[in-house]
Amino acid sequence: MKKLILWIQLAWLMAAASQAQIAQEGNYPFVKNIKAYAYGIQLEVDAPAKMVCEVLEKRFEKATKKKSSKLKKKVMEVKAAVLSPVSTAILDYYYRVEPLGKDRAQVTLFLSAGNYNFLDRERYASEIAAAKSWLNELPAELETYKRQQAIEAQLATIKELEKEEAKLAKTEKKLARVKTRSVDELEELEASSRSLQQQQQQTRGMLSTLQSRADSARQQAGAALSSADSSLRLDMLARDTTAIDSTSKQGSLAPQQDEQLQQQLLQEQKRLRKEQAKLEKQMQKIEKQQQKLQQQQAAAEAEMRKKQLELEQLRIRLETEKAKLNVLKEASRGKR
Repeated sequence: MKKLILWIQLAWLMAAASQAQIAQEGNYPFVKNIKAYAYGIQLEVDAPAKMVCEVLEKRFEKATKKKSSKLKKKVMEVKAAVLSPVSTAILDYYYRVEPLGKDRAQVTLFLSAGNYNFLDRERYASEIAAAKSWLNELPAELETYKRQQAIEAQLATIKELEKEEAKLAKTEKKLARVKTRSVDELEELEASSRSLQQQQQQTRGMLSTLQSRADSARQQAGAALSSADSSLRLDMLARDTTAIDSTSKQGSLAPQQDEQLQQQLLQEQKRLRKEQAKLEKQMQKIEKQQQKLQQQQAAAEAEMRKKQLELEQLRIRLETEKAKLNVLKEASRGKR
């Protein structure tokens, strides 16, 4: 059984090794109006052409302290550079990156001693071998670059999520303040409403009292008139006409005073009714404000629940993304 497992593992390693790309040497197309073909080294890699260009540019700049520049079409050049892993001599390096699909590319590297005098295996075996070895390191560097990009993308995602989290938390606090303010305002309105209700009750009581006084005054006036009429009849029998006129004038004073009192009572009733109407309008206004605040409070509570749910979901997603980042970092450390 152990032998079988070993054979399977060996077969897997052999298959993996057979799939690994190794740089090849030969004559490859260069630039037609300069030199149609030149001796170079070619390698296929599992990465997008754009990424390969970026990694090669960084590799050359790091090793030679010189930036790549465009020669013709897709051919890049690094002029008069010392690439120590390849040679201590000053050479010109040219490379072309061609896409072979979405996630695959082909790299061709050319070395020149200057003036497009390209190095070949026959005359510069050690330089070509070193350049081939240097190019064969590219797939590993591409994998490192991919992992680094994945980590950076993950960090950017986490940063955006943290911003969104802070924004939602701020919104949540704002909604909480709105809710608290609405509660305070509602309490104030309720207090005002209670005060107005008390004033209305007092006004109604005063109106009732005035009405009672008016009714009492009318009754007294009626009684006074009846009494005056009886007195007049008796006096007419006992006295002369002059005495009767005098008594009649005295008897008419009571109705005049009563009429004045009734006028005063009516005016006071009118004033109190106006006051009551004013209080009722204020009550209606307060009721409308209460309804508006209740609606605002309900809307704020609904929005707050929504934001709390979003915040919870965001935090779960953030934890997931952080876990992914840790996995990527661990994988990156393991590869090193």
